[in-house]
Amino acid sequence: MQISFGVVLALFLTVSVGEGQAYQVGAADFSSDIDLPADGFLGKPQILGTQTILTGETEQVAIINYTVEKGDSISGIASRYNLSVGSLLDANGLKAISVVKAGDQLIIPAEDTNQSNDWIAEINAEKARQQKLAEAARQKQLAQSRSRITTRGRSTASISSSYEIIGKEYGSYNGGLPGWCTWWANKMRSDLPNGMGNARDYLRNARAAGMATGSIARPGAIFVSGESGWGHVGYVESVSGGTMTVTEMNYVGRYVVNRRTTSTSIAWGFIY
Repeated sequence: MQISFGVVLALFLTVSVGEGQAYQVGAADFSSDIDLPADGFLGKPQILGTQTILTGETEQVAIINYTVEKGDSISGIASRYNLSVGSLLDANGLKAISVVKAGDQLIIPAEDTNQSNDWIAEINAEKARQQKLAEAARQKQLAQSRSRITTRGRSTASISSSYEIIGKEYGSYNGGLPGWCTWWANKMRSDLPNGMGNARDYLRNARAAGMATGSIARPGAIFVSGESGWGHVGYVESVSGGTMTVTEMNYVGRYVVNRRTTSTSIAWGFIY
């Protein structure tokens, strides 16, 4: 009897299970579990956010919605996601000077679209603008203080005086803080004791240290005035009638040394 190849194959695929029960074994069918593309190709795994899924051949990318936490900054968030700051700013319609706060929602783009460092120049320009505003406010406050000069407790009119900028000087603590008027006074009069306090305290502390003080201007003396909220001190170079020529620091700006001629009546007193 001749047996065809088809019959042999059918017999081969038949197995016995249990008491003479036969089942046909066919190819496993997972079509209900996996959706195959039309061409039957199953793509490689791709990372979307924090989840790995199976996709088609085309690489897929995801946009992340991020909630700002306390202490976050735009540059810090960009660094965390390996993005340029420019890309993060563009994706959220922000400026480099924008400030984010806890609870704000940001879009984290899937890829870099702007690797320019122009945002750094924008931040520097804003810092310069803020410094100008702060200096203008300081100068206004200083002018107001000068217009309310008090001499021995009596209010007097502001005395107009011009000044000449000598330059800037820097140094370490010498009994006065660097950049302030007390630093210059202590430099010009190294015999002044340490711990004299703010400029307004100089007369009282000089007397307590046994130094001579008085109300008459003399060359080489330290004058003490109320030209700021903390008082003001400077070095008397020369005296002519009711005026004196002095050098001082921080009358114009911190670390700036200037010379001016002004009335001796601005002084609360002098340290000789």
